[in-house]
Amino acid sequence: MRKRLLALLALLMALSMILALSGCNSGNVSQVEQDPPQTTETTQGDSQGVTPGQDSRPVIHGLITRVEYGDNVAYIFGSLHSGRADWFPLSPIVEDAMSRADVFAFEIDMSLMGTQEVSDHLDSLILLPDGQTLQDVLSPESMDNFIEKIGTVPFLSDNAENFRELPLTPVAILMLVILPEITAHLDIESEYSVDDYVNTFALENDRPSIGLTSIFDELDLLYGVPMEIQATIFDGDTLADWETIIAALDDIALVEAYEAQDLVLLQNAFAASRDDSIYGQHFHNVNWNMRCHIFANEIARLLQETEEPTTYFVTVGISHIIGGDFGKVLEILENSGFEVTPLWS
Repeated sequence: MRKRLLALLALLMALSMILALSGCNSGNVSQVEQDPPQTTETTQGDSQGVTPGQDSRPVIHGLITRVEYGDNVAYIFGSLHSGRADWFPLSPIVEDAMSRADVFAFEIDMSLMGTQEVSDHLDSLILLPDGQTLQDVLSPESMDNFIEKIGTVPFLSDNAENFRELPLTPVAILMLVILPEITAHLDIESEYSVDDYVNTFALENDRPSIGLTSIFDELDLLYGVPMEIQATIFDGDTLADWETIIAALDDIALVEAYEAQDLVLLQNAFAASRDDSIYGQHFHNVNWNMRCHIFANEIARLLQETEEPTTYFVTVGISHIIGGDFGKVLEILENSGFEVTPLWS
């Protein structure tokens, strides 16, 4: 059961940016004071060994890695889509790389966010077919189990039974109900999104931003889960005890691992979320196989096909670059013949 609960957390963290529908273009952290970027020359040699500052705040380097192809360079930086105020400004090596960037790239092209086209597409993915409700796609046992646990959430308990009649998919319900509990418990806030901090820098310095994949493709991958798989989300012990879910969050220590910027801790945190259930297998394939290849292939295309010498600053979720069974973006690029140099250690 514990692995299934941890897998649930991994899903929620990975989808938080999409759920919030704010993403990389919202600039929500403009209130966070940004120190002027470093402007001194930084080479690969003197980029090694980031040393924390004199104060006690975390120094976030995001496993920043330099990838080269000819005259083109990509600095690949790992983020969390929510965060804490004292994470900013980022490590000097990251601020320096941002100051060098000609173009900023994020996971998703958010330029169409807020349009009716995107809203209609999202509705097509999270709304059940006409006339169907949640109780039509869940087994009676899963539905009763879910309603019982919804009744333990203070701000939802009075309306728990109404969830039976909601015309939303199980994935949409999962996001709607649990994500606020997750972020509140972890003491992280979307207003301090690391992605938004980087995006604010790009906006204030008049640098263009692009996405590694389209918002439509991303929504299809993350919400277009076959219904026979979605129907298993609330099976068995997955939502057996809300208190157990919270305890699992303490065990995984994902935010603390990110704050420590410790590769081993990060790998252990995500490894703990590996789940062999039907839904867990599907999610692992989508998030840490398909998406990693999509991101790596687009970075490769940008480096190979951009004719004028260009420096890119690429921000992706840190789980996509930690290596092992999860973040394979850097591994894919290196295996494809690109020069890949970690700058953070």
